[in-house]
Amino acid sequence: MRVFARFQMGKMPGYCSKINDPIVKRGVKSLFKSFAIEFLIYIGLLTGYFLLVLHFLGNWLNHLFHQERSVYAIAALALIVFQGLVLESLTRFLVFLVGKIKSQRFRR
Repeated sequence: MRVFARFQMGKMPGYCSKINDPIVKRGVKSLFKSFAIEFLIYIGLLTGYFLLVLHFLGNWLNHLFHQERSVYAIAALALIVFQGLVLESLTRFLVFLVGKIKSQRFRR
């Protein structure tokens, strides 16, 4: 009989009944804030990476594209993988630093 007590009075078990809980709202707000910060950092890093590759490798990649397509394809794939690895690790490191700074600020 007690097992079914949670289903009485129109209450749904699980997350549906906890939407208005202030702790859950704070957690969701913190999650979205962290996502927005990480997204903005990633956009800045991606733009910088694009400009650096365009500046330093633009002519070489253009030459490869017109002369040797197979080498160009391998180089493009290598740049894509490199971009993903480096930018993801930089983003994680910067978000870690932001979290560490926030935790030190709240300790005082």
